[in-house]
Amino acid sequence: MKTNSPSNISQRGAAALLTALILLISITLVAFLTAKTVLVETQMSANTYRSAQALAAANAAMDYALAYFGDPNNNTFPCIAASYPVGFVQNHTYPAGTDLPTTSASVCIDNTAVRPITTPWGVQIDTTCVTHSGATTAGMIIATGWSDDNIAQRTVTQCVGTRPLLAGNGPDQSLISGGSVGLTGSAQIINRYNDLNLWAAGPVDINSEAMGTYIRPVGLEINDLTLAQLTSAQTSPSIPNAQKVSSKGLGTGTDIYQNDGVLAAAEAATQADIDGGGTGDSAGTFFDLFFSGVRKAEIARSAQSARQLLEAGQLLEAGAVPNGLTGIVYVKGDASFDGGSIGTATEPVLLVVDGDFALTGGDIFGVIYITGQLTGAGSPNVSGSMITEAGVNRGAGTVTLVYNPFGDGDGDGVGASLSGLTGIIAGSWRDW
Repeated sequence: MKTNSPSNISQRGAAALLTALILLISITLVAFLTAKTVLVETQMSANTYRSAQALAAANAAMDYALAYFGDPNNNTFPCIAASYPVGFVQNHTYPAGTDLPTTSASVCIDNTAVRPITTPWGVQIDTTCVTHSGATTAGMIIATGWSDDNIAQRTVTQCVGTRPLLAGNGPDQSLISGGSVGLTGSAQIINRYNDLNLWAAGPVDINSEAMGTYIRPVGLEINDLTLAQLTSAQTSPSIPNAQKVSSKGLGTGTDIYQNDGVLAAAEAATQADIDGGGTGDSAGTFFDLFFSGVRKAEIARSAQSARQLLEAGQLLEAGAVPNGLTGIVYVKGDASFDGGSIGTATEPVLLVVDGDFALTGGDIFGVIYITGQLTGAGSPNVSGSMITEAGVNRGAGTVTLVYNPFGDGDGDGVGASLSGLTGIIAGSWRDW
């Protein structure tokens, strides 16, 4: 019979103990490494979450700044320092009611002409925003966002500029027609700026004793009058700072261009474009005379994307009444307006009606473009310019139309610019 000696038992016990110790150390190491891995992954996840929070805040600030920049009265918001990408300390206080807390995002607009950027690989890039040839105002938006605990910070930059939408900074005439113009009632059309009231492709018929067109009196210069005097819509008991030029008794005077060949040719090109399957806005058309290289679809998209936060604007269906709107408004079909207001003296509207427009009341400030016919009655008041491709029927009743040089702004300090024209400068990109 074989028996275990004490030495054999001692050897087997030592081996078992060593094995157990190795297993214990291995389990401890696995547990330690697992815990460390979990901790690192938790930290990475937290950092990723903070970074996402900061980037979301920066993008929200960027979207806000794009709308802010689109308002012609608010397109400068200077950076305090010129270093890139951070270095500014100005923290914009957002208006009440927005969802951008001032503790999580900051934004400024760098309006310097050239801003050198040193890339991570040591190459300098000249970011030219202001000198962009197609922008009337431009700058680099620098938006910085922070995580909720203020540990993570992300900066987003983008070159933006205001788009020159209207050709020649807007029309010079009070009323422009691609067809004939029939004026009835007691309509009053006044232009104290350019002495040009009507420009028509067809004949102009003034068939009412009470109707008249007015210009600035001879010997009186624009600089002699204030903005309020230049744009006054007063008609009773008299029209101040104006002299009557055209009426049924006086006939059509020098402020009326009728049977114009340029407009007639543009209207013919419009019809040819439509007959060929186009939308009536290609090069050489009536629409192309008044818009700076843009098409109807682009204006519709601008209206659709306009932010209600700073610049009102909307893409409307046919039959809609655009009451209370400013900025860019596009109606996809016939529209009417019989009361209320569209645009203001400081925030004019660009109203494009892709159809007929029935105007019977209310107040409008801005530029109105109608692809169809203008009809109406009542007593509407329009400050700005009206353009209609198909002509004027019945003269909009007792309309008071006072020319106001609304447009893209030409730096003369006269008239308000149209809002909602902000666009990303071609060739630039959003960098973060």
